Amino acid sequence: MASLNRLLDQLVECLSRCERLLAAPMPKAYSIHLRHLLLLYCLALPFQMVKDFQWWTIPVVRIVSFGLFGVEAIGLEIENPFGYDANDFPMDRLCKKLHNDTEE
Repeated sequence: MASLNRLLDQLVECLSRCERLLAAPMPKAYSIHLRHLLLLYCLALPFQMVKDFQWWTIPVVRIVSFGLFGVEAIGLEIENPFGYDANDFPMDRLCKKLHNDTEE
């Protein structure tokens, strides 16, 4: 019985961690501010690089901007890891496995 109580406590602890993750999304003002700051940086970048790279500035700035905006998009995507997107945690499968293990 003590062993089952410990397992149940661990289960409740894991559930509360998942609920904390779900209930604490990134504030909207933070994501808007980050996007504006990133846009200003990418618009100012060519003026900083044109002396060194000349005509190569255009492809270099495109690559750097692509990378930075990609990281920002990834951050927004992993903000909420629970759902039914292809890259979300498979919670239904995990809950079914947990149910089966509990039944055993």
